[in-house]
Amino acid sequence: MPHRAKPRPGTEEAASSLARSIVFRLIRLVNLAARPFVERIGRPYRLTLPEWRVLVVLAAKPGSTGAEIAFGSGLDKMAVSRAVASLERAGRAIRARDAADRRMERISLSAEGDALYRKLAKLARRREDTLLDRLGQAERRSLGLAVDTMIDALIAADRLNGPERRKPTARRGS
Repeated sequence: MPHRAKPRPGTEEAASSLARSIVFRLIRLVNLAARPFVERIGRPYRLTLPEWRVLVVLAAKPGSTGAEIAFGSGLDKMAVSRAVASLERAGRAIRARDAADRRMERISLSAEGDALYRKLAKLARRREDTLLDRLGQAERRSLGLAVDTMIDALIAADRLNGPERRKPTARRGS
C-alpha cells in the first residue's frame, strides 16, 4: 500500500475552499462544456479547440490581427499563432498584409473555413442550449451580464497590472 503524505494543517480546508470558488467552478464548467469537442468535432473535422476558438473570432470579426484574436478569444498569442498557422495550412484561413501598415497581418476565414464555421456553429449552439436549458430567460440574461462583467474586470486588471505573475518570495534572513 503506497504511503500517503500527511497534509499540512489547514491545507485540506484551503483546497476545499478553492474547489468551491467561483473561478474553479467556471473552469470546470468550461471543461465540461468542451469535453465532447474532441470526439464530435475535433477528430472528424481535424480541428483543435484553439483553432475552433480562432474560427469563432474570425467569423465575428474578419480581418483581425493575431493580437485581436488573442483578445477576443482569451488565448495567449502563441496559441493563436499556432492555431492560425494550422488553419492556414489546412486552407481554412488566409493572411494578408494590412494595406495601411505593411508590418501588420490581417487574418480572415477562407471560403472553406467559413463553410466549416457555419457547419460547426450549429453543433456549438446545440451544446450551448444543453448548457442553458435549465435556466429561464432572466437567469440567462443575468448570467450573460455577470460573465461580461467578470471578463471586463480581468481585462482591466491585466491592463493595469499585467497578467498575474508569481510574486518573488522574501529571502530568509533578509
